[in-house]
Amino acid sequence: MWKERIMIKNTSPPLGSEPPTIDGFTFVRPIGSGSTANVYLYRQLDRNRPVAVKVGNVARHPQASARIAHEAHILGLLPQHPHILPLLAMGTAGSGLNYLVFEYASGGNCHSLLRTRETSCADMLRFGVKLADALCAVHRAGIVHRDIKPGNVLITAAGEPVLADFGTACSVYGADDACYSIPWSAPESLAHRKPCEGTDMYSLAALLYALLAGASPFEYGYRPRSSAQLRSIILSQPVPPLNRPDVPEPVELLLRRAMAKNPSDRFPSMPDFALELRRADLLVSSKRTMLSPVAEAPTGMAISSPRSAVPPRGRSATRSGHADRNRRSPWRKTPMAALSAIPLLLFLIVLAGTHTDSVQMPEPVHILDAEESNVQARMRIS
Repeated sequence: MWKERIMIKNTSPPLGSEPPTIDGFTFVRPIGSGSTANVYLYRQLDRNRPVAVKVGNVARHPQASARIAHEAHILGLLPQHPHILPLLAMGTAGSGLNYLVFEYASGGNCHSLLRTRETSCADMLRFGVKLADALCAVHRAGIVHRDIKPGNVLITAAGEPVLADFGTACSVYGADDACYSIPWSAPESLAHRKPCEGTDMYSLAALLYALLAGASPFEYGYRPRSSAQLRSIILSQPVPPLNRPDVPEPVELLLRRAMAKNPSDRFPSMPDFALELRRADLLVSSKRTMLSPVAEAPTGMAISSPRSAVPPRGRSATRSGHADRNRRSPWRKTPMAALSAIPLLLFLIVLAGTHTDSVQMPEPVHILDAEESNVQARMRIS
């Protein structure tokens, strides 16, 4: 129906160009084809391992080889991260085509998750925490991905998500050319405005929503009949309800906020969104029926939120800004049960001692039984 869906189904030849001959690698088979690149499975001879080789598709796009070189430049600016697809090598084949060699993610991409099963809320949150952490690293490097969608989130053999395809990525202050996939695009992208951190936040939230709904948010809720109609709906209509009773309301609210029409109404930065996903993951994974707010920490406890190295436009890191952020957290709308607060407080104590822009995964929280909880609570009071 949409361009992206057509491309994802087109995983067999013709690919528009022959796979290049690369020293030290043996061609195995094609993996897929996009508008600007072909991806092939090769075997790296000295390591005896499968790898994915991305080659510019000059038959479809005259600037394809230059796009590959651009992606190599962007990847060179990024740190190594467990949820960013690693670049292993790069070069120019004898045919003159630029190529990139990546680790092979044998689990396919997120489209398979949307097609084959309904994702649980807990699995979605764990998935989201990992991708948000990857995007924190991307944004700290001053880069905006601009094309987060199911086809660009790959699954490793271990079942881990990795962010891929930085061919359209750009500096947070640069590139205002149109580059988007409509179902996953933020309104500012559809309106041809410059991208920002919030652009990636929106697309990630749309992807996480889709893991719960089985389709992109506005296709799921409005069933448009054309790409033009879908674009109009995204620009004008609210995010539709999920209609999943098993998804707690605060989880849906945080996804809705991340998909606000105006970037300034979303979370101030990707680390802030990542932190909210972690709060949700901690509580949902602990199987709490009452989702606790984060405001009611003991008096004197400093709750510090990670800050992005690329400041969001129109926001200043003031106390009032942090107060507004906390006030609008979806977790504040739910009453707190004393028992359910114990693991959350332990998590916040660890978090309060962390003063770094890197968003770290929380340590597993020991869930106390009711008697032990009461004893420790009395010890704290005394």
